[in-house]
Amino acid sequence: MKLLYLEQVPGYAALLRADLARSKREDCRLTLVYNLKAAAARLDEEDFDAILVDIALASDISLAAFAQSQCAGTTPIVALTDRDEEVLGVAAIMAGAQDCLVTSNLNVELLRRRILIAMERRRRLLRQGVSVRTPLENAKELLGRNNGRLRVLQIGDDSGYGHLLESGQHSYRQVSFLVDRETSLAAVKRTLLERTLDAILLDVCGVGSEACECVSQVAELAHGTPVIVLGDSNEEDFCTNVIRLGADDYGDRDHVTPSFLARAILLARARAATETAETGRGELVSRALTMPEPAGSDDPPSEAEREQEVIQSLPPSDPIEDPRRDQRHSPPRSVMAIPVFPNGRPDENNCVEGRMTSLSDGGMAFRIDKRHPPASNRLVVGIEVEDGHWAFTTLEVRRTEKGEQGHEIAGRFAPENRDLLRTPNLIPTLNPATCRFATGLADETLSHWARMGILHPTVMDHVLVCPECHAVPTFRYGCPACGSMRVTRSTMIHHYACAYVGDVSEFEREGEMACPKCHTRSLVVGSDYEHILGSYDCWDCDWRDSQLEMVGHCRACDLQFPVGQCPEDPLVGYHVERLDPNTLVDAN
Repeated sequence: MKLLYLEQVPGYAALLRADLARSKREDCRLTLVYNLKAAAARLDEEDFDAILVDIALASDISLAAFAQSQCAGTTPIVALTDRDEEVLGVAAIMAGAQDCLVTSNLNVELLRRRILIAMERRRRLLRQGVSVRTPLENAKELLGRNNGRLRVLQIGDDSGYGHLLESGQHSYRQVSFLVDRETSLAAVKRTLLERTLDAILLDVCGVGSEACECVSQVAELAHGTPVIVLGDSNEEDFCTNVIRLGADDYGDRDHVTPSFLARAILLARARAATETAETGRGELVSRALTMPEPAGSDDPPSEAEREQEVIQSLPPSDPIEDPRRDQRHSPPRSVMAIPVFPNGRPDENNCVEGRMTSLSDGGMAFRIDKRHPPASNRLVVGIEVEDGHWAFTTLEVRRTEKGEQGHEIAGRFAPENRDLLRTPNLIPTLNPATCRFATGLADETLSHWARMGILHPTVMDHVLVCPECHAVPTFRYGCPACGSMRVTRSTMIHHYACAYVGDVSEFEREGEMACPKCHTRSLVVGSDYEHILGSYDCWDCDWRDSQLEMVGHCRACDLQFPVGQCPEDPLVGYHVERLDPNTLVDAN
């Protein structure tokens, strides 16, 4: 990937180069220029995959001048700024950039992925015959439309994105968000007919053909409304494929923040305002709403009839529904479902009970009587297996349908890397960096699950820890007085004839060995004397003795101490009765 960097704010280019060197990304090459003239000259000499331009002010005209000049051609421009402000980001897009990134939130991998998305978005616009025009309004005017209130449609079962947008509004004071949520494609079609939307949030799972088909059909229905896809993969091929299929942006669901969602919607809306279609493509919904009256009919069709005609003219498939085709079983078993917060804690106030309606080795469905289903799309589900015992697993919700007898919730069992109840989350392991035992989930989170009876704490072992910081120390023999390992042991001589024992230096006389007590000269080792080990001497204190003791050394706080001062901490792990779907399938 060849990148041209137009540096106007000193400093970040050097940091980016250092990050590229540390990441060992040999496929990323950065060329640095400092003004528009130099940038134009380099673009005449060679082709680049993308152009990076850093900006400081919304009124900065260099970006607009560069974007509107012929030297950039079709190369996508990505603006960089250290200020997370809505006006600055929107102004960059309206000046001609494909994206505007906040440098404080960037790393090399994220920057590379955002550049690939910008490149694919630009290629898609060129294929569709869409050009970029200079808008008639500035960024503040665009943000001020509809009193700064943006209407967003979320497609999926997780209502958490609406809460994220609400919590992120304090950072974007000029706009607010009104979020509607739909879970079926038919409802999505009706919403698109009835309302004018500023953006669509589409929640997809996996990277297979079903996810791609879902993105393609929703993008086709959107008809110019920007679609932002939220998925569970950060693979570069999938991210660019999503953009190729018609989405405007992509975000990794596990790393979505309030700031990302709000910023993605604002920038997507700004991009839509700067694009004009040159190919004259018709709008399917517009054609349907303005269809001529049927021959032989005196009365114009009613609103309901026209809406029905529009819905029938749209693609009939519904990729939002669960596509699994596993053979299912219908045992009448009790089910309890506990919603999970993003930090892994249980939503104890919104637990539901129900009855299982179907089961396969890949997922399950159950029915609840409550009026409102759980808002989270990740549940810890317990199933009564036998004799009042319950087994638990993590379920990722894929479909929620309202019926006469309540709601039916269907989903798939979470894969190992997203399973809340996986072993690394429950069993402590030693982290060499911190010198402490820790679990994948926070202790407070595990305590919440234990209080609900889902997890059962058990003392696995006891470990000696540092008396100061409770990290796990190393142990070796050393000075029992101060804990130092800086000890030496002297060598002594035992003279057989007079039984004198002294230091070697006492026996050394003018190049020969002589006893300082009986003055016998020319002593021979083995026949006249022997070497024996003397006492230990500590270099850090005045201690001297013939025996060392076990001492500890904490690598976390560098404290040295006798082993007798070590407290003993219990090593607590957690046990859960895991659900084995295959066993239940075989039993039924």
